[in-house]
Amino acid sequence: KVSTDIPMYDVNEPNNPDMDAKIAVTLPGGVPPGDCAWYDTRFGDTELNPAPVFAKKNLKIRDIGYYRDRLLIGSDEFVCFSQASDLFNFYGESMDAVIDSDPIEVQLAATDITLVDYLVPFNNSILVLTSAGQQFETAVSGIVAPDTVSINPSTRYETQDVRPVIMGNKLYMAG
Repeated sequence: KVSTDIPMYDVNEPNNPDMDAKIAVTLPGGVPPGDCAWYDTRFGDTELNPAPVFAKKNLKIRDIGYYRDRLLIGSDEFVCFSQASDLFNFYGESMDAVIDSDPIEVQLAATDITLVDYLVPFNNSILVLTSAGQQFETAVSGIVAPDTVSINPSTRYETQDVRPVIMGNKLYMAG
């Protein structure tokens, strides 16, 4: 569970990197007893590696997708990519040195308010449909990395609030 309601603690024990960042996980029945409540997070602290925007701002997750070994979460006007090969990790290893496998957070840029409705993998890219009728498409040169991903406005169609369907190399949207 990636959320701001789970407190993050930076233990900072010298010479013990395994205890450097631990997190207390709250289950529906409360905090588990003993050491079971602490899990290794493999990320930094709230200043160096903050939570992804959907968790930090408590934004509604509007859609989830999968693209090139990354989990995608569409939330308001943001698309968050998980770490490569670690689908539930939205925290980077270090903010000092960003590597290609780090999580990615991209904000949609348009003149209208563009809230993500659907994330649709199509034609080797991700098509992002918004409630304003503006469609966006990922532009990736080579591998999916923080410095190679951009999401650009592509088309504008007023569509119904229905998930598009892919049939072969065609995409059908209800207009």
